[in-house]
Amino acid sequence: MFEAVDTTLQTKSADERIAEGEIALDKADYLKAEEIFSKLQREYPNDNDALRGLGDTFAGMGGFNLFSALNVLQDGSGPYDRTNVIFKLNTLPIQEETLKRAISLLSTDIFPSQADRITRALINLELVARLLVAKYDTNHNHKIDNYDEIEFSTNDQTTPDWSTLRKDILYGPASSGMTLEQSFMDLFYGFNGKGASWTFITPITKQTITGQFTEINKATILAVGDLTQELRKADSYYGIDLASFSTVLRNLDGAD
Repeated sequence: MFEAVDTTLQTKSADERIAEGEIALDKADYLKAEEIFSKLQREYPNDNDALRGLGDTFAGMGGFNLFSALNVLQDGSGPYDRTNVIFKLNTLPIQEETLKRAISLLSTDIFPSQADRITRALINLELVARLLVAKYDTNHNHKIDNYDEIEFSTNDQTTPDWSTLRKDILYGPASSGMTLEQSFMDLFYGFNGKGASWTFITPITKQTITGQFTEINKATILAVGDLTQELRKADSYYGIDLASFSTVLRNLDGAD
């Protein structure tokens, strides 16, 4: 009986199996989706649909929800174009290692959809904010605030030292597989298409890029640029001025 069932499954085309996996994703049946897309990815390692499906599966398994993340970034108390809003993503429950696998897979897609660009960018923002809080939240209240004891070597035994952490987040190779510059670009291409014309200057490579954006989507992209600049500002004080270094880090979270 089992041989007959297995033979039936094997006779299905790749497109039919991808469709089944997408139905499983729509139903949040991540175990079934993982089974389908994992097999497809092993059989067709360069197939974009299989890679995308497995990436979206791990995103769901890791607790990522696109609408929840956008709601945190774009609804509630502003300003929405500053670093502080990104740290509100720490309120969302996620599984970091699973989301890193999701980004790794979604980043291999050579024809990413706008939704997948936004997904992998926002996952990276969640991971960056969580990493910074894990390093500098010394009183374990899930914030970087005035009660944290920040030194140049804070938590170096359990997290990367500042120089490594800053380099990974801004320039790579990051453990998540993405940098803030890539998140900035992904949000640009993911949100581009509706609203008024706006010209951005990318935070690291200083490229000039123009598109059409609603005010709130423009603000989210600018928040990523602001976080990049604040981390570079903190780096300018590192090893030189502890008070200024600590102030910049505390202001990232906007916590009193």
